[in-house]
Amino acid sequence: LWVMWEISAWQQGWFHAKLMLVVLMSAFHGFCAVWVKELARDERKRSDRFYRFVNEIPTVLMVLIVILVVVKPF
Repeated sequence: LWVMWEISAWQQGWFHAKLMLVVLMSAFHGFCAVWVKELARDERKRSDRFYRFVNEIPTVLMVLIVILVVVKPF
């Protein structure tokens, strides 16, 4: 938070986009916790294909977050 304040990142567009992606990743983590509980109870409501697809979401979010931090496009 101190670094964010020192470089005035909260005034820049890339920081807002990064923060939004971090919030999305946190929300995704919450969905994953629900799915783990369902699987622990042997309640398989979704297909293998669904789980393989959503497995890529955190990777895409992480790559976008890193690109925003390094490149600072806007």
